Amino acid sequence: MLQAIGLSDGQLMRMLQLEGLFYTLGTLVVSVGGGSLAAYPVFLWARKNAMFNIRYIHYPVEATIVMTVVLVLVQVVLVLLLSRHVRKNSIIERIRFEN
Repeated sequence: MLQAIGLSDGQLMRMLQLEGLFYTLGTLVVSVGGGSLAAYPVFLWARKNAMFNIRYIHYPVEATIVMTVVLVLVQVVLVLLLSRHVRKNSIIERIRFEN
């Protein structure tokens, strides 16, 4: 719809990339940051109550890296698919497709 009022293909691609980057970074901040902050009190509680013989906390660096890489790859694939769709179809076809 924004292209119907003058947005160019390049501007649309940049907007989609920035929007995807915003959502990817937000997801990482909430999942990694929030998850880490929520996990530490759970660890302290489990250590205090001697659950599963827990004594030390080990931060899952490998899992965090894998999750970050997967999110970035999904974002890249989505932007590529969307840009292909935009270049393939005219504005009229895209507006008709949305309805």
